[in-house]
Amino acid sequence: MVYADKFQELLRSQGIEKEWHVQGKLQVILDNLYAQKKVEPMIVVLPNGRAMKDDWAVGNIYDSLKVAAFATFEKDLISDLIPYIEKSYPVFADREHRAIAGLSMFQKFHQGSL
Repeated sequence: MVYADKFQELLRSQGIEKEWHVQGKLQVILDNLYAQKKVEPMIVVLPNGRAMKDDWAVGNIYDSLKVAAFATFEKDLISDLIPYIEKSYPVFADREHRAIAGLSMFQKFHQGSL
């Protein structure tokens, strides 16, 4: 068991919350990285990155409904999820200790939103 006063935070998304656990085996990857001392202890959050029922990358990915749904997810992430994590868990509440990772749709956050 790792004990620390505060933890870094990793928000890992792109898709539904089970994809990274079941298909991506994120827990195995992180366990191996911890064992090799390549990462510091962190709290990993796997939010459901789907902001609408059918937002798969088919058809017009820039359709106004899909763009609006992503904006809703971004608002929920910044206004609700991150404040909830900061209130409920011992994490650093600054951008230097928070990372967001994902595939193509999360490139936007790497440009400094969080």
